[in-house]
This record gives sequence, C-alpha cells and structure tokens, in this order.
Amino acid sequence: MKKVLFILFIFYSCYSSATIHQILVWNGYMQFLPSSNLTVQLGDTIEWVPLDPPTMYHTITSSNIPNGAISFDQPWQLPADTFFQYIPQVTGIYQYVCTPHIPMGMVGEFTVTNSTCQATSIDSIDNNIACVGDTLTIYGNNLCVPMSVNLQGWTIPDSLVLSSTSSQVSWILPPTSFTISGVNLRYIDSLNVSTYTNIISLEVGSQGCTDITASNYDSLANCDDGSCIYTNCSVAINMGDTEQYICYGDTIHDDLEIYGIFDTIIWTSDSSSSVLGNSLILDDITIAGTYFVSVTDSNNCVAVDSIEVIIVPQQPLNPFTIPNPPVVCIGDSVVIEVDQGFINYWWNTGNPLDQDENRVVVYPIQDFTYIVEAEF
Repeated sequence: MKKVLFILFIFYSCYSSATIHQILVWNGYMQFLPSSNLTVQLGDTIEWVPLDPPTMYHTITSSNIPNGAISFDQPWQLPADTFFQYIPQVTGIYQYVCTPHIPMGMVGEFTVTNSTCQATSIDSIDNNIACVGDTLTIYGNNLCVPMSVNLQGWTIPDSLVLSSTSSQVSWILPPTSFTISGVNLRYIDSLNVSTYTNIISLEVGSQGCTDITASNYDSLANCDDGSCIYTNCSVAINMGDTEQYICYGDTIHDDLEIYGIFDTIIWTSDSSSSVLGNSLILDDITIAGTYFVSVTDSNNCVAVDSIEVIIVPQQPLNPFTIPNPPVVCIGDSVVIEVDQGFINYWWNTGNPLDQDENRVVVYPIQDFTYIVEAEF
C-alpha cells in the first residue's frame, strides 16, 4: 500500500492546480456519498475516502465510462485510512459500482466537463463555397473534444465527422443542397452540451461539368455533378481560303476537305434560315454572303467551317464577226473577235494556237457554233 500511496502522491503533485473532489465510501450502509449530481472539470481529481472503517470487502469499479477513458477497479478494505484517486482524461458521464454490493444499490456516478469550451472561437473555415460531399474544416481555439456539429438545428452524424481536435473540426458536408448565410454554428461536446455559438456563411457552388477536357465543360460551375460527356471526335472540315469569288449561278466546291467519316452534311448561309444543301457541292449560288457547312459523325461530333462568297458581276465579251452576219461558203474564212482585257481565253475551234487570243480566224466546212470563254 505504501507503494500505491507514493505513486498517487506523484500524480497529485502533477495536478496541484486542479481541484480534488471527495466521494465518501459508507461501509455500514453500503453507499457512495454523493452517489450522483457531482460535476467536475477535466483535469480535476476524484478521491474516494472512507466514511467509516471498511469492515467488509468493497470495490470501486467502473461500469460505464466515456470512450477513450481509462477504466478502474480498485479493491476497498482495511486499513481505515485507505483512499483511491482517479483523474479523468475524457469528458462525459462516469458510472461505477461496488461489485459485491450492486444488489444493495452501492452505485455512483460523476460528470466531467470542459470549461474551456466556453472560451472557444472560430478563426476561419477553409472554403466558403463548397460542394455536397466535400470535407469542410473549421479552425478555432479551445474546441471541445470530442465533439459533433450542429448546423441550423441539424446535427451531423458521427460517421460524417472525420476528425476533431482542440483547434479544428472536419466533417463531410450533407448530401443536400443548401446555402448558409450568417447562421449559428454550434459545437456539441460528448455530454450533448452546447456552450457557445459562432456565425459562419457557407454557399454550395453551382453544379455542372468542371472537366475542361469534356465536350460540355461549364466554366461557371464550382461543383462537378457527374454530367461530363467525353466523345471520340474523328471528324474535321477545312474550307481552305476564307473568300471565294464565283460567277452568278456557279457552285461552291474549291478546297473543301472533310477528314474522317461523317453521317450528315448541311449547308446554310447568313441570308437564309433554310438548309441549302446536303452534298459536298453547293450548286447555283446567286446570293453573296457567308456560307456555312457542318458535318456530323456517329458520335454526334460536329465540325463547322465557313466561307465568304463574292459574286462577280457579269462582264459580256461582246463578240463580233467579219463578215457579219457570218454567212460564208465552204472554204471561206470568218474572223471572230471579242473584247480585250480578259485572261485565259478558251475557244472550241480545235486549234491550240487560238487559246488565250481574243481574235481568231476559222474556215468552217459545215454549220458550226463557236464558243469562247474568258476570265477577268
């Protein structure tokens, strides 16, 4: 017993600033006094001392204590000056018994609280805009440990509280959308006692696809809602030059290149809301403007390009002949001449020397229609 006394005195000296609370052990009536309604602070000492000499065998045995607390089972018998000390390290309700005299009601309890909770403060939260399912950490001073969280009257289950220390608490945000502005946040200790409140603001971010590599990326979204779409696009289109000069009624087809396999092709323009065509060549262009072509593949990927079409006004060649009209006998000559100032004259005379000339001489041997084309 002297060895026990020596160790206990060392403990007592370490906690000299704490309060010692005595519980009397009444041997004759098999009771603990007080048996309940005893509240102590974390770090205080509980000391059981005899009210009368222990003439029979008793125990001071923990029966129901908070998680993480150290259990105790102390025999209680002579000598008469025996005592037992216990320093609780965890807040909560401690119940204990005298094992052989439980049927006689020799039971007791005391409550351990932490007064430092009353001086707590919130310094910051790590994110004012959060997503459902995120982990939010609040930093402060003198937080009650262990703790749960109460937000707008809703207590977050222990399974969602990830960690709690005297300086921070982290929990997973609830699986519902909410926006909190200037509401009370309460920490609740293990005794379900809320001793302080603080004000925070918390906003759930907008939902959408937040992956920039997805085809439906939403630059305004804060929280990914699983709606991202990823497609293997294999189609592309290239119209070549951004401008094309054509004559009235010509077609658009120069330099149109489509890469990949496509299902549909659609032509539109800025001057019409209707589909103008569904083939590679768009015929009979009579209106200048911007023409758009879009192709779609089997993955619903769409490639679009455009071209500015400029319609060149008609310029007549003004042909004339000598003689005029060109009525001649077989073997006679006919002079055919058109205006100068054009390029790339082309004749259907069959004579290669006539090409790129604005004046030719022919010797018809039968009725024949002569054609000339030129560019400007």
